[in-house]
Amino acid sequence: MSFVVSFFEEVWYFSKEATFFSSRKDENMFNFYTDPPEITPFTAALVARRDSNNKAMTMVLEDQEEYAVGCSPSKVMDHACKYFGSSLKGRQDGTRDVCGITHKAPITIDPLSGMYFFPTISPSSSQCTWIAHSHIEQVQRKHEYGTEIIFLNGKIIELDISYGSMINQIQRTAQFRYLLNNRLKFLKKHIAPSESTFSSTPQI
Repeated sequence: MSFVVSFFEEVWYFSKEATFFSSRKDENMFNFYTDPPEITPFTAALVARRDSNNKAMTMVLEDQEEYAVGCSPSKVMDHACKYFGSSLKGRQDGTRDVCGITHKAPITIDPLSGMYFFPTISPSSSQCTWIAHSHIEQVQRKHEYGTEIIFLNGKIIELDISYGSMINQIQRTAQFRYLLNNRLKFLKKHIAPSESTFSSTPQI
């Protein structure tokens, strides 16, 4: 898998075969974390990489920064789901119950924060990249088996995934997001107690 991260005047090229970052910036200029950080609404993508020892790692693309994590994207995602009281498997099971998607299922880390992600390949693979649905501005076909994703902040990544497969993942995530939001709206309207229930002063 190869991709390009491009913003402002800097361009990063990554490839599965490469042992180091190829860039106008040195590899050591990226902040590196051994433990998974918290994923936030500012996270645009978790991109699968290999370090110089061929171990799985993740490049985390945020609105204003990029940094590396010493584990696979799916492990970062599992950690993020657990922070919000579930797990990656739990979120995948939830997607199946909401809309019946089981293969390469999109998930929500936290629906109230609008954090919906989808995997580019099977999440069981250490080379699976996760994309934040709400950060995508445009998708373009690069070649028969390549797709370019342009994010809202102008950053660009290229993935060795067919354009059709990428569009399908985006559409399935939109479907899941729509159905889950409808459920949340129903709960808020019909089941959640009103604030007045708790704020009223009991009469003596």
